[in-house]
Amino acid sequence: SRLLEHHYLVARRRYLFPTSLGAKVYSYLAERFSDLVSEDFTRRLEEVMDAVERGEADYSEKLINLYNELRDRLAVVAG
Repeated sequence: SRLLEHHYLVARRRYLFPTSLGAKVYSYLAERFSDLVSEDFTRRLEEVMDAVERGEADYSEKLINLYNELRDRLAVVAG
């Protein structure tokens, strides 16, 4: 995985652990994107993906919504 290739994580046995670089990157992202690096965001995203899988939601509409949310958030952070 890319996270392993870039040394953000290290695999030990069957578990993944953050490297010091990974911890620094996470801290940086969490400080600037706390609303996106959260359990709530992950839960909402999983719910959307489940709805798409069940055929209850259109994937392109949900993808556009996610893109717009991320774009708007990045614009705020970029200033």
